[in-house]
Amino acid sequence: MSRFRWPRILALVFLMITLLVPVHAVAAKSSDSAFGTGLGARQAAFEAKYGKPVSTKGADDFNIGTQYDVPGYKSVYVFWRNGVAAHIVLNARSGWPGTKAGDIVVRWIPTDAQNTGAGGGANTAGQQWVTTFGHSDALARRFSAKTYQEYEVEGKQGDFRVAMIKSATNANEFATIDIAIGKDVVIKQASGSNTAQADTSTDKQQASRDDATTGSNANAGDAGAQYLTDMRRNMNDLGKGMNTFITIMKQDTISQDDVDTLNSVAKQWTDAYRAAKQAKAPQGFAKFQQQYGELTNDLNGAAQSLNAYLSSRGEDKAALKDLGIDYNNAADAYNALSDELSVVGY
Repeated sequence: MSRFRWPRILALVFLMITLLVPVHAVAAKSSDSAFGTGLGARQAAFEAKYGKPVSTKGADDFNIGTQYDVPGYKSVYVFWRNGVAAHIVLNARSGWPGTKAGDIVVRWIPTDAQNTGAGGGANTAGQQWVTTFGHSDALARRFSAKTYQEYEVEGKQGDFRVAMIKSATNANEFATIDIAIGKDVVIKQASGSNTAQADTSTDKQQASRDDATTGSNANAGDAGAQYLTDMRRNMNDLGKGMNTFITIMKQDTISQDDVDTLNSVAKQWTDAYRAAKQAKAPQGFAKFQQQYGELTNDLNGAAQSLNAYLSSRGEDKAALKDLGIDYNNAADAYNALSDELSVVGY
């Protein structure tokens, strides 16, 4: 085991040509700077500022999300899509006047957001919403078109919407601000309402166990030590494949041997994703397993896009764009997890 900084995985950015951008742990990534802790932000950055969740009961539901206790709000819910905020619900302690609500919205949307329209909407409970639509180029590089299709949120990459519901006791104030990717004007569930705010002792116990993970893993028992050793080995193997991918993709031309190698890399990523879905972490190591699962999920997405791109013999530009997004997310996830392992001596 060693504590030196492992080599960084490079991020792949597709513009008019393929560029290589190194990821430096000591500098804030430009890809993250547009998001802060709002829509498009990474879970690690959000929880570093606001702490662990108070409930994960709705974590897998796009319309609910993970609950947090954020100063100044009655409650905040975030749905994380592979560790990136895709849906945020902010609940007021009492109510926000229109100007105040507008200021709050600005804090929780990407800094490059552009207003593209406004309208109205309603959820399935009949609650009326004031809706604003926007677009962010930074957000377009965060979520692929497949993500928008997966959650049936309409719109194109980079589109988002803000829906605000008025207070039941004061028509001049807003009680909830709901921000999500896409242009879906129907809030499928009152995700910010009291009905969505249930938490359990089991959730709290799990959060407490996760809180204790970082400081205790260096002295973990045999099962934990073996788990982290195996994870570092798997990470090294994945890193080799990612670097091979980068080396080939930066070439001016790709030979048939290169295609065969890329197909092997894609298979490695898909196999790792499937294995991660079946893996069970020892007690107290859920944080590492979650991060590894997010990494392999991004790599699996990259593998699917890579296969589509190769099958089209380089003609499928949409697949190439999705490949860039998924791979960049995977590179960020790899570097973050690698740092976490180094901190605890692996």
